[in-house]
Amino acid sequence: MDLIKLLQDKQTEIVSEASDILQRSRLQHYAEDGATTSRERLNQLYELMLLSLETHNLVPTMEYTEKIATERFEAGYDLREVQTAINVLEETIWKEVVAAVPRTNWRRHWAWSAPYWAQPRTLWPAITSR
Repeated sequence: MDLIKLLQDKQTEIVSEASDILQRSRLQHYAEDGATTSRERLNQLYELMLLSLETHNLVPTMEYTEKIATERFEAGYDLREVQTAINVLEETIWKEVVAAVPRTNWRRHWAWSAPYWAQPRTLWPAITSR
């Protein structure tokens, strides 16, 4: 599986779904900003995430998240609102990635991530036995 190609091909769908979920979450400031602004912001974060994957350089994404953290704090956003927006995008990305990988290949595709899981020995059998 080519992760970057998958994420490029699914970009519109992922950003659209994340934006819809964000609007349904009824977070005060994101509701006030409106769906179009929220979608543009999510798309910008998505573009930077893709750039980071392509270049193996997280600096642009880190700089952007620092920038939005400062901007949102100064605008009176609650930390929970900003975290929710980022988490919604991440969860939507994972949903597409998981759907793209046949369950029989989960171990092979994600074996690299096992050291980062809190309890890989108890999680992997549960995930692969579904």
